[in-house]
Amino acid sequence: METPLSFRLFQMRTPISFLIWCIFAQFLFSSCQKTSHLSISSPVAYTATQDYVMDNGLLVPKGSTTWIEQNTLHIRFPDSYRFIDWASTTDNSGRLVTKAVELQEVQVNCTCESGSGCSPFTNGTYSGCITQNNSCTKCVMTTSASIDGAKWMLHVRKGDVLDLSAQPALTSFDPHDLASPPAYDAMFESDTVRHLLTAFLKEYVSPMDAALLKNTDIDHLPSHFYIIPVEFLGHILYVPMNAENRALRDDPLIYLFKTGGIYYPREENYTCSCSAGGSGCSLHHLWYPGAGSIYYCDAQDCTDCTLK
Repeated sequence: METPLSFRLFQMRTPISFLIWCIFAQFLFSSCQKTSHLSISSPVAYTATQDYVMDNGLLVPKGSTTWIEQNTLHIRFPDSYRFIDWASTTDNSGRLVTKAVELQEVQVNCTCESGSGCSPFTNGTYSGCITQNNSCTKCVMTTSASIDGAKWMLHVRKGDVLDLSAQPALTSFDPHDLASPPAYDAMFESDTVRHLLTAFLKEYVSPMDAALLKNTDIDHLPSHFYIIPVEFLGHILYVPMNAENRALRDDPLIYLFKTGGIYYPREENYTCSCSAGGSGCSLHHLWYPGAGSIYYCDAQDCTDCTLK
């Protein structure tokens, strides 16, 4: 029996229809794949080609990695660098909690408080906040870190990104040599900093001298002791040292020490003086068993804080 014409036409159309459907399905699948790939692509990362300081005072050392993800600027410092300063958050009871932190990575957010259009920006030479068409007249930068699942706000000041590989050095009381920022309280909350500091002190202060310094202050030092300025991790602190210590006699700078070019003269009523900036600049003292003492001027909001 002859096959009906309509059935023959259906047989002819079926392969063509199926082929068209397959092509359409393949295009649809391919489009979904591309969309999914774009949504999970990694953000562009930049490597700092030089040291630079952001508008909030945060140092971004050469070799740092920066990238923007979900409108947040991320900064990861090189292996030897750490951000060390105070951080604060609110606990479950609504109380403000503050502690010193040591971090290799921080985050920066940009918020427009007047207008709109304030966002983070980064490349190999600069990072910060930018505005679009001057539509934002007050763009605020905040620095934070995620610690144990909580967001901590960071206090940023000049010099709180430390190169932990920097070698301490005796220096002089010449103002040019004291241009580095003074040490600050949060530094000495770090176990890493304390370890480096006590190792340095033990090179120049004998256990016997350290014991003598336990119950003395900067205005009443034992005989033969002088205040030596030291650049430590990029910051200035002052160390009482015995002029008769063998380590000092062997030091290349001993000539300056003997001629009065390296140490503060013995006198009383030492104070920390603020010559520029805001308030603060107070004299602090720390003593370490078996290692000795240090003095430093905690600048707080003062931008030029030195021992006088």
